[in-house]
Amino acid sequence: MVNILILEDDYTLAKSWQSALVAEGHTVTLSFTSSEALLHTQNDGFDIYIVDLKIDIDLSSFVDSGVRFLGQLHKLHNKDEIHRRVIGVSGLLIDTDDRQSRHAFQMFDVRAFLPKPFSTEDLVNAVNERIQLLEDRDASTTPQRSSDQEGPE
Repeated sequence: MVNILILEDDYTLAKSWQSALVAEGHTVTLSFTSSEALLHTQNDGFDIYIVDLKIDIDLSSFVDSGVRFLGQLHKLHNKDEIHRRVIGVSGLLIDTDDRQSRHAFQMFDVRAFLPKPFSTEDLVNAVNERIQLLEDRDASTTPQRSSDQEGPE
């Protein structure tokens, strides 16, 4: 169905999500660091990205690499595509006071959020919503033939 990249530093969670999505017929690549995810992104075409905001924090700059990855992804895809392709996940989203995490996702036009913990059913539903957005975009850019353009009678 679609090619998905998961950027998540928790191996057990990532494998669980991968299993659920593969069972739905998707191809899933796992990345555990933003550097690894960027390499995959440069070499493979992904339809959907599932990105954990708070992964492998770079203590030298105090920048979350999930944010760095979103920044790079933003350069690869036009802004109108990010909201169709990215699902943001974070354990911090359950804390309504964590405006920084929400702001980071919003800064890159990520509109789909899943606060950890969430069920694999929620993840599959979120992926299906992204697929529908991509299909709707494709349908709107494909010229439609009207019935009076069918050809000579």
